[in-house]
Amino acid sequence: MNASHSFHPFVPTPLDHSMPRLYVPQFLCFHTTTAESAVQHLHVGVHRLFKNLPFLAGEVVTNEDTGGVRVQSPSVSTRNIPYLAIQTRPDDYLPARQDAQSNPLDRDRKRTNLDASYSPLPVVLPPSQPQPIIRFQANILADGVLFAVTYHHAIMDGTGCGELLEMLAQCCSALSDEDVSLPTDSHTQEVFRQYISNLSPTTTTTTTTTNNNYKELYHPVMKSTDHIQHPPFALRTEQFTFPAKQITTLRDACNRLLPELTTTTTTTTTPLPQQTLSSNDILTALISLAITRTTTPIKPNTLTLTMSVNLRSRIHPTSLTHYLGTAITAVRVNIPINPTQPTLTLPTTTITTIPDLTSLTQTAHQIRTALNTLTRESIPNLITHIRERRHAGEDICLQMGDIVVSSWRHLSVYGIDFGPGLGKITGFEVQEGLMERLVVVLPRKRDGDGDGDWDVCITLSEHEMEGFRRDGLVRWVLGE
Repeated sequence: MNASHSFHPFVPTPLDHSMPRLYVPQFLCFHTTTAESAVQHLHVGVHRLFKNLPFLAGEVVTNEDTGGVRVQSPSVSTRNIPYLAIQTRPDDYLPARQDAQSNPLDRDRKRTNLDASYSPLPVVLPPSQPQPIIRFQANILADGVLFAVTYHHAIMDGTGCGELLEMLAQCCSALSDEDVSLPTDSHTQEVFRQYISNLSPTTTTTTTTTNNNYKELYHPVMKSTDHIQHPPFALRTEQFTFPAKQITTLRDACNRLLPELTTTTTTTTTPLPQQTLSSNDILTALISLAITRTTTPIKPNTLTLTMSVNLRSRIHPTSLTHYLGTAITAVRVNIPINPTQPTLTLPTTTITTIPDLTSLTQTAHQIRTALNTLTRESIPNLITHIRERRHAGEDICLQMGDIVVSSWRHLSVYGIDFGPGLGKITGFEVQEGLMERLVVVLPRKRDGDGDGDWDVCITLSEHEMEGFRRDGLVRWVLGE
């Protein structure tokens, strides 16, 4: 695709406007003995990327009165922040390589501390400071390069960043500037933004319940720093590897149990509609349940799960594949801390040694039901709701729940080749201690057959992490 090499200011979409005004860091690990040469390839690639997608050089400006966001030409202060920062740390090593053939009980405990110093930008920047859309940092370590990318969440989401990393790989591996041919350009991105911004429902009928659900999901905010609450205690981030075989076993068991599950309201018992639970539903339910069981009971005795949802394929099956902006919302599910268990007759094929299978099935079903409300027909209603509240002067933001789950499992970062001196990544990491009860499902590794194990980073308090590790269902899945 021919690139447009000129910068044009733009106004982000309603979905962009609804995101927290913060930066999201991601880290790619390259094991290499020629780190300096590798960084040179990254330097060339990053500058080619900005040349072909000049809107990436823009500056994010927020109106403090209305919360409105726009992207303008970079100021001198923003231009002074290098596209690619370089740091040398000869005494540091890449996070422990997680060999797919190693013992899961050893593998799930390997973790190297990654703090903000490895990233080009902090998670939160005061509005008075320049706000680039995206920046990179190459950390030259003793055994390779830790490559960090940090993007503004009001302009880009994790899927968009994943697409951008694929384009960066092409920029790094191309023999010359002329050999770079990206699947998108600035003009196409503007067309995508206009398409999303102008989505309208086919009917004007929106129920009161639907509007109330949207209002619960998107809350007014006062300050950009309100989106991250720093608890008065230390947070601990650990990476767990949940074997795909165990997750599949749970999924099949829950799907067999689901027809037997009932919901009881007063004296009426109504069978739940039949649905098929996915492995992702099961994993999310498993982690959420284990976290609730580590929590001291509170009123109203529930924790709220917020699970981010990529809307690209739900808006259009193919058109938004290479869209780099924000195209996510979330679903909210209330999870009881001490749920009442119904009396069930377990199918004879169910593995009776699985702890809390009924609670797991119930929670996974809640998640699946919430996800199924996000259809191609309902999403325009959601975008219209955000747009109308913005036009009314409300500064609203996607509300974080007690537990926040974000999945990057679909990103293809392990399958892309960054070219000479770099090759393919050997690890994908997230910054530690960002937010209490944050759960990040990491990209699926491409080595081996089948679905692949589920690598997940979980951030909890010390007390909750110990309880999570002792949870019976977690121990069953990990084979302990």
